Amino acid sequence: MNRFQSRYGAPERNPRECSTPTCHNTAANLAGRCWKCANNLRRFADCLQEVPLDSELAPFIRRAEQQRGRYKNLALDVLEAQYRAIVDSCRGRATPSFKEHGKLSFNVTDRDACAWVRDIAEGEGMTFVRCLDLMTALHLARIERPRMFRSDDAFLAVTVEVFRRAGNVGRRWGKVRAGDGLQASYRKEISKASRLACARYLNQALGAIALALATREAAREEQERETRRSYYQAVQAVAAAPI
Repeated sequence: MNRFQSRYGAPERNPRECSTPTCHNTAANLAGRCWKCANNLRRFADCLQEVPLDSELAPFIRRAEQQRGRYKNLALDVLEAQYRAIVDSCRGRATPSFKEHGKLSFNVTDRDACAWVRDIAEGEGMTFVRCLDLMTALHLARIERPRMFRSDDAFLAVTVEVFRRAGNVGRRWGKVRAGDGLQASYRKEISKASRLACARYLNQALGAIALALATREAAREEQERETRRSYYQAVQAVAAAPI
């Protein structure tokens, strides 16, 4: 306590409220956000964005698999070759270049994004078909439920988070306390810019074909819904007609 505080008393600190709407936590940084909103902004590009649950994405993944199976002449080998080419390019760019060449050829954001693409492609069970179905399901969810994603950047960030969780990427396991056998997950803090750059690489590898499949599936579902509606209207008209 300094001389001013000892004479006049310590000033009362009024905790600031988080600037995010519907959030009443105490702001912890100069931006006026609490730790939860600041973390969501870094991970999901929006303070109020949430990652869809597995139960919410499961129907879209199933429809994406069915839509992919409807095409007998879908050249999966050609699409996978393009995907592998981008992954191999990211694998080379993820290696720090300063140790080998004495100069930094790529910035940290691009290097972290390429490292995530490499780790996602090498994740547990992350085959090309599974990655394609995940990307198609996300595009399909965005078409049919536009309110699920609050912005374009939020969609990109959620895409990276879904792929990361599917491949169990970006986690380390360590003991909570010394001598304790319990395990806790630790996620490396990746910046928002790195997440968005990683999503752009994934869209470059899978986005075009996934968006095309999702658009066809959404149009097919709407057509089937209209056919069922017309059928029941015709049945009701026949039932209501006089004998």
